[in-house]
Amino acid sequence: MRELELMPAWYPQARRKKRIAILLSWGWVVCIAGMGLGVAVAQQNVRSEEESLIAIHSKLEQTKIDLRKLDDLIEIQRQNSHQMRVIADLGTHIEVSRLLNCLELAMPQEMAVIELSIDVQNTEVRNSGLGRARTERDKETPAPERKVRARLLGVVPTDADLANFLAGLSNVEFLNNVAMAYAKDRADNGRVMREFEVTFTIDLTTPTPR
Repeated sequence: MRELELMPAWYPQARRKKRIAILLSWGWVVCIAGMGLGVAVAQQNVRSEEESLIAIHSKLEQTKIDLRKLDDLIEIQRQNSHQMRVIADLGTHIEVSRLLNCLELAMPQEMAVIELSIDVQNTEVRNSGLGRARTERDKETPAPERKVRARLLGVVPTDADLANFLAGLSNVEFLNNVAMAYAKDRADNGRVMREFEVTFTIDLTTPTPR
């Protein structure tokens, strides 16, 4: 005997449609969740990149500061090198005030200086024989001899004062080749004096005693 079917014909179709709708809903949920996760990951990556850029920018700024400091150090080193070259070119430093003090101590009380000129002279040193061979072998260039040549023009009352002045100059340790170029009478306002010219040199190659 055939069983009676109490369920309407449309009910199974409705249940299938309902299951399909539920599956589609879950699919959309999964898709949205996946998209949200992707957005979150992308934002995290963006934040990481921003932090990396900030760190790189900070390192660049520090590098710029270090480069400026390095440029300052290079400039200071260049200035020091220039000063050292100038000092090497000038040779041993001779203070003009010391020289004038020595002249003042040697001058008689009645003596007057009319003119004082100072010139620096360079003389190249030429080696010969064994010295030249050693220099060429060691590839060294001998330093030039540097001297200060001074010329003093003055007047004194008597020959005795002139002799005392020359003796005083000869006693100064760093004055060399003290010599009198000439001495002659000179009349000034009815007074007769002795006009003279003295020359001497100072060696800049060797240190000057203090």
